Amino acid sequence: MVLTVNNKSETPRNGENIRDNQGEPPQKRIKITASNGWRVLHEMKYGQLDKLNRTGFSSSRRAKFRGKIGFVFYLPLDVLFELLGHLHPLDLLHLTRITKEFRRLLLHKSTVTIWKAAFANMPKLPECPAEMSLPAWANLVFDQYCHNCGFFNAKNVVDFILRTRLCRPCTKICLVSSKFFDGKAQKDKLILRCVPFSKWNNGSAKFCLIDNRDDFLKKLVNPNCTRQEFVDTARSKMKARIEHGERCHAWLKEETEEQEKELNIIRLARKNAIVDKLAQIGYREELDYLSDLEHDVVHAGVQPGITLFAKHLSVRIAKPLTNQIWSSIRGKMIIYMDQVRAHIAQEERLKLLETRKVIAIQAWREYRQNHFTDFFMPSPLDVLEVHNVREIIELPSSQEATMAMFNEVLDENMPDFLKGFRWEEADSLASRHPCDWPRYSVALYGTTGIHKLDLAVCVFTCTNQFLHKISTDPEIGENLFESYEQPLFHPEFLHHPCNSVCRKQMYYDKADREIQIMDENKELSVDYQFSDCRRDKWSSEKLVPHEKASRAVQKILEACGLDPRSATVKGMDKLDPRLICLKCTFGGKADGDRRCSVWTWRNAVKHCLKVHFGGAVAWQKISEEDASVARSLEPMEPARRSLPPPKERLLRCLLCLDGPRDRGRMSMEELRDHFSGVHYHTGALVRGSHYNVALEAPPIQPMTVKMVPKAVL
Repeated sequence: MVLTVNNKSETPRNGENIRDNQGEPPQKRIKITASNGWRVLHEMKYGQLDKLNRTGFSSSRRAKFRGKIGFVFYLPLDVLFELLGHLHPLDLLHLTRITKEFRRLLLHKSTVTIWKAAFANMPKLPECPAEMSLPAWANLVFDQYCHNCGFFNAKNVVDFILRTRLCRPCTKICLVSSKFFDGKAQKDKLILRCVPFSKWNNGSAKFCLIDNRDDFLKKLVNPNCTRQEFVDTARSKMKARIEHGERCHAWLKEETEEQEKELNIIRLARKNAIVDKLAQIGYREELDYLSDLEHDVVHAGVQPGITLFAKHLSVRIAKPLTNQIWSSIRGKMIIYMDQVRAHIAQEERLKLLETRKVIAIQAWREYRQNHFTDFFMPSPLDVLEVHNVREIIELPSSQEATMAMFNEVLDENMPDFLKGFRWEEADSLASRHPCDWPRYSVALYGTTGIHKLDLAVCVFTCTNQFLHKISTDPEIGENLFESYEQPLFHPEFLHHPCNSVCRKQMYYDKADREIQIMDENKELSVDYQFSDCRRDKWSSEKLVPHEKASRAVQKILEACGLDPRSATVKGMDKLDPRLICLKCTFGGKADGDRRCSVWTWRNAVKHCLKVHFGGAVAWQKISEEDASVARSLEPMEPARRSLPPPKERLLRCLLCLDGPRDRGRMSMEELRDHFSGVHYHTGALVRGSHYNVALEAPPIQPMTVKMVPKAVL
């Protein structure tokens, strides 16, 4: 390389005649060699070399570079080039930003061999595109700066098809989506075919650079060749660019995986070294617990209640552990292990409490079997909140809690607790229904007076449709497809399973540890009835008044000549009237000539909701003589319609009630199979001892028959 230098270091000042230098001899041409390159460069920048020391710099500049990289400027160029050729391309890129001398040197065309040698150290990397220089290629592949605003740490948003690296804000101003182009317009069609588009950051939509689009449109207007040739050339370049970009993305993915493997090896070595250090201090038991916890999290999906050892800030760093590093993190790790020790003690206490709760639940189930009743009962979790039961559960860990202790407490406290529980919950539910009869409160299961919930007009419905969808009970699933909300009468709404069932949480944080333990408690499982659910405290919050059904019942009671303020569900079932819908007969009453559909009172309510959408419907009660005829025709109706007979009344196993094996409602045949396979009982089944009617299910209603009822006087 040959440079032309001026013998004089001074340049003409303002106002001087530049022609004064014309009489001087021509400028001397100096050949640059490996031995004098830096000296000539320094002379061009600072003037004549006077009073230079052995390093080639004055004492003031030598002090500036002492102990840094100043010495490399005075290495022979061939030696310097050889050293630089062994660096990573990113290191060369960093050197260009250190000093102007390095930048001038490394970005000169004559140093392209350095860049080629550096890229030769990475044989798997695809070749540099012909349209880019090697420094620009290194900047795209390895650097982390946004190409638009210079924001650092934009390493994960590089696109080799668009050949750019952009941060999130710059994507909004530098990219344009393919959705904004009309595929039918000629100009947009050319852009979609000839301008590179890419799925930015592995998204679904394709984008192109606005600069690429504008440059293409500019060249399209004034091409150097014919329009068709220009378009064909652009399409071929785009295809080659896409193919090259895909190879680059594949290389980057492989390189990232390899780098992650190497970092994981370093992290594992650091983790094992820290484990050895902590084991020597005396934390072996805590380390074994953390190892088992990490295994459960990975393989069983258990949510940890404390930071995992591998996730600790001082452990997960991909940096080998040295004595100096250990000295700096030793205090933090000891604090962490003390927290783990306290966490283990807390977990052991929680597990002990859960074990005692299981014993208490088993004692409650035994109490229910020994004190059979049709009254609605609290959930096992409500029983655990009884003061005396809670005292036994929360005994110190050194004391033992036995089944006999819980049995004694339940026998002593349950009668009063159940009486208060039923009174409180029944009044709370009754207060939410709009009907205001009766005006004074009585006991729900008392011997005097009528409770509001006993009334036939007091109808509710369940809003927890999600539990109905995941129920294993086919009848509950079939009710979902009805076009109306299912009415619930007394005592169905009190025994409804949604009152004491909740869904398990999917994710837990540290504050939900007790909830997580309850979700994992098998004694609270209801998997045979609802998937991914467990038992919860009894609550009627999911029940809401069914006002349309209440109005329909009131109309039916008026047709039967009964007072809605005193007519109960039990009384209506005992009366068992038969009615005809006057809206379906267009107001025509029974006259001995008109053929009508005859309904039970429960079917009449559903008919009003399903067919007439809960509107105002008038009813007529037929005579008792015609009602008897209808009752005799109803058992033969399924055969007349070629349908299967109506289902039997559903039953429930009392031995499994409130337990993890509770299968919910069953027919008698299913109940016998259940007792034979689960309880190994093949003898006779006794109601009240082995099973009971499923009180949450309404009585089986017969099919509606058509007949010609006589006129009612």
